[in-house]
Amino acid sequence: MRIPQSMLAMKTVAAVFFVMTAVVFPLKAENIELVNLPTPLDEIPQPFPMDMSNVVLKSNIQAAPIEGQPAIEPVMLTNLIDTDRTTCANLDKKGEYRFLITMGTISRVSAITLTGNLQGATATIQVAELPLKPGEEGWTTVFSGKVLGTPATASAFRPTSTFRALVTINTTGAQDARPTLSDIAFYATPDHREYNLVPNPNKKTQDKDKNEGNQEKFLVNKTVTQDEFDLANMYAGAKVSHVSSIAHPDQAHNINDGNAETVCEFDPKEKDSVAVIDLGQSRRVRKISMVHSLKPGDMSLYVTDRLPWEQEAKATKVAWNAPLAFEVPTLSDVPFLAQLGVGPPAVKSTAPIIIQVQSAWFDQMQRFGGANSESDHFTQIAGPLTNGRYVIIRFLNHSPSSLDGFQINDINVFGDYEKDDFILVPKDFGEPQQEALIINTTPSPPVTPRDYIKDPTPAPTPAPVSP
Repeated sequence: MRIPQSMLAMKTVAAVFFVMTAVVFPLKAENIELVNLPTPLDEIPQPFPMDMSNVVLKSNIQAAPIEGQPAIEPVMLTNLIDTDRTTCANLDKKGEYRFLITMGTISRVSAITLTGNLQGATATIQVAELPLKPGEEGWTTVFSGKVLGTPATASAFRPTSTFRALVTINTTGAQDARPTLSDIAFYATPDHREYNLVPNPNKKTQDKDKNEGNQEKFLVNKTVTQDEFDLANMYAGAKVSHVSSIAHPDQAHNINDGNAETVCEFDPKEKDSVAVIDLGQSRRVRKISMVHSLKPGDMSLYVTDRLPWEQEAKATKVAWNAPLAFEVPTLSDVPFLAQLGVGPPAVKSTAPIIIQVQSAWFDQMQRFGGANSESDHFTQIAGPLTNGRYVIIRFLNHSPSSLDGFQINDINVFGDYEKDDFILVPKDFGEPQQEALIINTTPSPPVTPRDYIKDPTPAPTPAPVSP
């Protein structure tokens, strides 16, 4: 069951400082070691497929109930394809729920992730490259009766040209008394990094710095809408810049890869786990959502414009990477410094850069918010409006001797912006100049890929669809 945000806001880190004679380990380490991940976002070798069914790409979703089977409330539908992986629809009646998703454009879909409290429920997925209606011939079943888990289940299949998808969730065998579906994500070849989130050139946005005396205007009745952009997503230029002990450094980027099934797992024996997400620039943050594992401990979130090892001289453009409290490497040990034109040509080094942070630094920071991590996989924290470039996740482990480490599946960050302050454009479009560059403002007509063309007859224009 979800914890109301009002209750989440009352959770405090102070809860971890209880006294128990059985506890023999400190819950708070004196120093926290972080691994610096300096590789630029575009140079990270692993792929990060785009969720083509997301509302920011102009996809839409409809209820397509089967006769005699339950249906969800229409107001909950967009929760299933929005940018917040923690918003959900309640599937509290036993039976089959069916949804019809129309993509913003035809894509070669090859995987799906279903997120929610769905342990024991099953899913059947059908796709079509034409604007078919439920019940019409031509649907391709990619899998049927797949058993789902919590918090997320992923399944890959042969790349299939897809314009529409039918998703059927059967809750008959669900173990939770009130199962929920949080997200439906169809992934295709385009990478998150092939898009840029840029200011909308057709909208004059007020400069907040010139309105310091009138900041209340940014706070009144501002709620996160279902089609807001996720500022922690890679398309917004965000990347994980530092993490504490994890088994595989590549896992760090799973935190904000837009897929709730991939995870970053911290060392099970670590008492104080930390991850730093660099948003790329200072943002006005007002809500953070996370999908994570269940583990005894307390989770705190911080939003800041400065990290404790930063130097004052930001003009060098390398200060944020300058570590303290350890032996400073030579320039040849840090390839990215040479790429910035600092020092001699770099020699690639495999040794990680370790930064030590005094845990007391967190005591001096104002928390954005916090929560207990063992009661729910899905955490939403609406904190005070805070300017910051970095979002820091800190987990105080109450059971560091357990076999499983704390896992972060996904993080979403939302700001104090209007939904049309930004637009999402392919990188090869260059700088946006006019409305014509706003991609996918209406669903594109399905076009059969060249390798599938059987005759030269153009594909029909999509017709209005009724569920």
